Amino acid sequence: MTKEMKNEDVMSLMNDVHNVFFLKYRNLTPEDMSDGKWNEIVNDVGALTEKYKEFTHRTYKDGQMQEVLTAVPMIMWFLEILERRLNSSEKSNS
Repeated sequence: MTKEMKNEDVMSLMNDVHNVFFLKYRNLTPEDMSDGKWNEIVNDVGALTEKYKEFTHRTYKDGQMQEVLTAVPMIMWFLEILERRLNSSEKSNS
């Protein structure tokens, strides 16, 4: 069952995803990834997803409406930013 997000919930989600999660990993280098850092990132993503699983929103995909977890698109966006930065770093070090 979907729970309506209050202003405090939105603020908490944005804080956790950006100010805690993203800022924790934003300066990673390819060398950092050799010590199980990816597993740590995946665990943090799982914890965030679990924490905010009661909040969903509707989206349309392939002409059908679907319920998705509100936190997931934001988390994935930041993960993509981190991945692009790491890939860019690896290419410039080659």
